[in-house]
Amino acid sequence: MQHNWLKENVGPILALITVVGTFALFALAFFLKVDGANEKVLFMVIGALSSIATTVVGYYFGSSAGSARKTELLKGDRQEQGEQDDLVQDNAPKPGAILSGR
Repeated sequence: MQHNWLKENVGPILALITVVGTFALFALAFFLKVDGANEKVLFMVIGALSSIATTVVGYYFGSSAGSARKTELLKGDRQEQGEQDDLVQDNAPKPGAILSGR
């Protein structure tokens, strides 16, 4: 049971850690005084994490979330279509039946 839970939730957990970590680093940069050389490194790391956090938020709340929802809806439509196709095939006339009049 634990294995399935972890497998299903590892992506959202990593996304949460990324976003929270980015904001924590913003807070550190705002409240702590960093010297010149380390300041450049800190801002480079903040820039990289900001870009990653933007991608994470875009995935969970942007077009990827809508795309995942659309995929689920299409799966349901395909299953229904497959059931309808089975009904049509069962009721279809046999080959040659139309020509022979049977």
